[in-house]
Amino acid sequence: MNQLMSMQEMKLGKGAMAGLKCLQIFKCYSLRRLPEELISLTNLEKLEIREMPEAFIARLQVSDLHKLRHIPNIVVRHPSTDYEEWIQELEHTIRKIRSKAQEIRAAHLFKRLG
Repeated sequence: MNQLMSMQEMKLGKGAMAGLKCLQIFKCYSLRRLPEELISLTNLEKLEIREMPEAFIARLQVSDLHKLRHIPNIVVRHPSTDYEEWIQELEHTIRKIRSKAQEIRAAHLFKRLG
């Protein structure tokens, strides 16, 4: 689910999405909590939560924890964390580009001298 900004509640009917393996929740700013039925999604292998309000994240850690115990891979990222990760990736890419540019310059210089 992505950018369902006015959705306050998510309800799953009994047996709904039983085969679901991955659930992604992004930018659902009005969502108050995870659905109680999440505990019954025993095939769920990954839950990814990004760019959600701090109150939602805090509730995950306190009252919704019991709903998550059966999920082996849980990713929770706050917008500031995503931004920091993006900066790190950008810096790494810049270093690789600079290194490659130095290699090209060195090879070009070697050709001139040789």
